[in-house]
Amino acid sequence: MTAPSYTQAAFFDLDKTLLTVNSSFRFGVHLYRNRIIPFSSMAFLTGIYFLHSINRKNTQSIRDIHFQCFDRLFSGKNASELYDLADEFVEEVFHAVSKKTIANILQRCLDEKCFVAILSSSPEFIVRSFAKKFGVHEYFGTSYEVNQKGDFYKVGTIFDGTSKSNYVNRTMAKYSIPFEKTSAYSDSHLDLPFLEAAGIPVAVDPTRILKKESLQRNWQIINT
Repeated sequence: MTAPSYTQAAFFDLDKTLLTVNSSFRFGVHLYRNRIIPFSSMAFLTGIYFLHSINRKNTQSIRDIHFQCFDRLFSGKNASELYDLADEFVEEVFHAVSKKTIANILQRCLDEKCFVAILSSSPEFIVRSFAKKFGVHEYFGTSYEVNQKGDFYKVGTIFDGTSKSNYVNRTMAKYSIPFEKTSAYSDSHLDLPFLEAAGIPVAVDPTRILKKESLQRNWQIINT
């Protein structure tokens, strides 16, 4: 079978870029409403999300947040059941939480036969459910390991800004896509390596730090 050929590529962050919300937090709310997690776990998740939202310098590492949330929400739970719950969750909220402006850009890229991928630090099984709805070619997120019983038991690879940057470079090399024909979309300064890896970096409803960087570098800014 002949490998697909692409002359352009577009890479999208998920939370607060393609979506108006943090998908992990909203999925936690979904789990709580369906009595999958107790109130104490929901309260913990709310606290972590609030502190992360107001901590502009992000002194608490994303790595720490991932490990803490995994222990509270996913550790020991059956992976297949959570995959089904993620599909159910995305089906329920997709149209309400998608940013129409950015979703339209993504769709236009697909229509123009660009290679399109969603890259997120959120759990990969949640990213996968959204990726299916958006109809993109590939997706990546933070992976969780599954034991022989089929339960999540540890955090695998955290897919951060550097991981996204490496993925962009691999994709350009794989399909021989010129640097200037690649675009990257994100809301967060934590994704600076990711945005720098693309020829056309785009800040979407950016954090204060990313907005400052974007203005200094003459990057495009989209406010939805």
